Amino acid sequence: MKSSANMWQNRINPSKIRPKRQKEVGLSGHMVRVGAIGFRVFEVLRLFGFRSYARYFAIIGACTILASCSSLTGGKELTTYDLSAPDNFSNLRGRTNAQILVAVPTALKSLDSEMIVVRPGGSEITYFGDAQWSDRLPRVVQEKLVQTFENSHRVRSVAKPGDGVVVDYKIVTSIRAFELSDEAGASAHVALSVKIINDRNGRVRASKQFNATSPANLSNSQKGVEAIDRAMDVVLRDILVWVLDTI
Repeated sequence: MKSSANMWQNRINPSKIRPKRQKEVGLSGHMVRVGAIGFRVFEVLRLFGFRSYARYFAIIGACTILASCSSLTGGKELTTYDLSAPDNFSNLRGRTNAQILVAVPTALKSLDSEMIVVRPGGSEITYFGDAQWSDRLPRVVQEKLVQTFENSHRVRSVAKPGDGVVVDYKIVTSIRAFELSDEAGASAHVALSVKIINDRNGRVRASKQFNATSPANLSNSQKGVEAIDRAMDVVLRDILVWVLDTI
C-alpha cells in the first residue's frame, strides 16, 4: 500500500474546505493582483476624462485575468464518481400507498461538497486529490434514496422538493459520516440519521440512525469509492425496509 503522503494530496483544515476543483487552488491571489492593477489604470484614465480608453483597458484587464486563469489551471482533470442504488429486492416485504418526499440531506461543511473525504486518523480530515463525486454529496445521497424507493416498486410515489406533489410523509436525512478511514484498518464508513415526518401535522413519526462499514483498499480512489458504494448499499436497503415497516 502506498504511504499516506503519496495517497492523499492537499491536506486541509475542515473549517477551510471549499468545494473547488484541485486545479483551481492558488488562483485567487493572482486574480486579485491582476484585477487591482487593471482597476487602478481604469480609475486614472476615467479621472482625466479618457473614458473610451478606460473602457479599452477594462476589457484588456478582463482578458488578462482570463488568460492568467487558463495558464494556471493546466493539469489533470479530477476523476468523477457516482454511487449506485440497489435494484434487487427479492426478499423485500411490505408496501405502502403513501406518497413520500425525500428532502436534500443536511451535512457539515466538511461533507457538503464534491470531495471524497478520507480520515488518516483521529480528527484529521483530508481527501483524494484526484477524485470527486458527481455532485455535492447531499444531492448524490438524495438521488440514491429516491432511486432506491423507486426501484423497489413498493411505494406509491416518491418526490423531491419542488415537484408539486401532495405528500403524506417527508424523509429528512442528516449525513453523519461518509468517508474512508485509514485508522485501525482501511474501511469505508457511511452513517445517516433519518426522520419520517408526517406532512399533515409536522410530527416526527419515527427516527433512526443507520450505519454500515466495508473493508477498503485506499491505494487509489476507484477502490476507495467501491468500498463506500458497498457500505451505502447496506444503508439504503436498511432505510427502505424501515420506512416500509413504519408507514
